[in-house]
Amino acid sequence: MKRLAILAAFVLAGCGGSSGGVPAANLPPVGQELFGTSFNTTTFALTGTASSFPAGSSVAVVAHLSSKVPEGQAIAIMVDGYTYNTGKAGAGGSDVFGIVITPGGFAGTPGLAHTVTFADVGGNVLATGTLTATP
Repeated sequence: MKRLAILAAFVLAGCGGSSGGVPAANLPPVGQELFGTSFNTTTFALTGTASSFPAGSSVAVVAHLSSKVPEGQAIAIMVDGYTYNTGKAGAGGSDVFGIVITPGGFAGTPGLAHTVTFADVGGNVLATGTLTATP
């Protein structure tokens, strides 16, 4: 099986918040993620929502975590089971988290589904989602 290669760092490290202040229309179901081309760091509203993206494009991810992560605690972001990067929960803790994989960063194998997972420091999965790379 081919491994997803992510070549660049996340633009937003630790863009977390509380779902209480986020419009429900902008949240995926608890424990899931939505993907798009960008997102608003205050409302977590995604633009360009999709489930497939060209390899080498920017991909925004908004995750609705299954439990609140305490303020300052690490959140691991994994792609296809490999830890890609970590972020930190925001002020007051976070149960919503948004990131952008930078341009050139999403270099998935075209035609294959790739899984993005958020996990706490204990390795407990907090949210997961799947996107597909296109040529």
